[in-house]
Amino acid sequence: MLLENIFGFNNTQGWGLKTISASWQPYDFVALRDFLSPNGPVMQTVYRLLVENIYRFEFPLKCLPWPSRCLIDEGAIPVLYMNKLQFLTNGQAADYILLNAFEYYLFHFSYYLVNAQHLRAGSYNWNTPTDALYIALVEEYMNYFLPAEGTGVPPIRTASTPLPSSPINSSKASYSSFQGSPFGSPKSREASPFSLRSFMRSGSQQQQQTPTTVEQSGGNQQETWRSETFLQIVAEMWLNQNSLETAQRYGFSPGSNTSHSAMPYSAHRQRFPGMARSSCYSYLRDAYTLPENVLPCQDHVKVIRMLVKHVHYFTNSVRPENISSLHQCHYGSYWDGFKRSAMSQEIQKKLYSFLKHSFLRWPLDYSFRLVLETWLSYVQPWRYFGGKDGESPTHKQETVQDRAVDAVWQQFVTDNLLFFTVLFQLFLPRVFRTDLSHPRNTYMLFRVCKVFSQMGLNTLIEQGMRLVNR
Repeated sequence: MLLENIFGFNNTQGWGLKTISASWQPYDFVALRDFLSPNGPVMQTVYRLLVENIYRFEFPLKCLPWPSRCLIDEGAIPVLYMNKLQFLTNGQAADYILLNAFEYYLFHFSYYLVNAQHLRAGSYNWNTPTDALYIALVEEYMNYFLPAEGTGVPPIRTASTPLPSSPINSSKASYSSFQGSPFGSPKSREASPFSLRSFMRSGSQQQQQTPTTVEQSGGNQQETWRSETFLQIVAEMWLNQNSLETAQRYGFSPGSNTSHSAMPYSAHRQRFPGMARSSCYSYLRDAYTLPENVLPCQDHVKVIRMLVKHVHYFTNSVRPENISSLHQCHYGSYWDGFKRSAMSQEIQKKLYSFLKHSFLRWPLDYSFRLVLETWLSYVQPWRYFGGKDGESPTHKQETVQDRAVDAVWQQFVTDNLLFFTVLFQLFLPRVFRTDLSHPRNTYMLFRVCKVFSQMGLNTLIEQGMRLVNR
């Protein structure tokens, strides 16, 4: 009841976390931020309920993203919900999922941003991110559960902290720079359409470790699961509202009879470097209509960009591996492995669907710059390194770097080739249909040209296409 009251669930008004600002309600802002902070009273209560490990809470199935609900209806249960679904006597899934206290809180917190009940109130102009209470909490949670510095999230201050029953821990899988996900075995997850690693794994087997073994290797899986759960849930609720693959199974816009009106998602992988110019126009002309077609609001996109930038900082802060021999098999700590794979495992594929849907559906006006900057932030991970002590890496001043893109980023460019090719080709028809006599629209074109003209970047893209087509 408390969380439903705070976040305005089931047609309740909520506490107005999106409207409270430090400028206009400073006392309410400070009080609620302390109350909901990672070390605040609410989270301490969550941890106490979690340690007892006997309480489960119902979260409505209707509040999950539409693509996940479709998969559940088909019986292809996503890994995140594998042990959370309840089935009726007739074999059908119940209309709720069962969550532990920590998961229940995160589902409510992340759903608050995309809840249609609150979206009807419109945008709140979060021009100064730290001034809005909800954004301040998002930033505080990212800094706490995904810290760029240190060796992991602080431990829960309790006598005993058992691992919760979840797919994250049941797999007991170790991370490495090329393989491993704690959310399930490779066979239980779809291979990323972006990564060459899915084609290189056939000769290697994923090693299994117990939590004790992982801790001995330098990481702490018993505390890392909270970071994994946080990233997995926010990526699911914020990025998975529209799935291109699910749309392909459920049909396109009814008025279209042409076979090229909405090219299947798998066709992109087969056509590197890609897609004919006429196909780009057909995307915008005959884009399909989903049963639930969610166009993100501007505030939603701002939060996504914060997440992308922070995860870049988080991934780039991984400690270099000290290997004494080139023949040494070294996997590093569990925490460092999680850092390396955080973006590719949980953000990459969902973000591509999110951006592509926005490229196809967003109005042809200057507000598209929010989507554009999110895209450009993702394709430039070399810009996000470090942060001063006490300073959020999300708001660290970005310096303009004119030097060439280092060849060390070849693997990233190859793994994310769709971001550099397909999305770029989808951007071009928007340019042709935009009024470039307006300075703000021209500036968006300038931003893309400046990013893609960085020295060395085209060479990396061409090399990536050769590797994929090999």
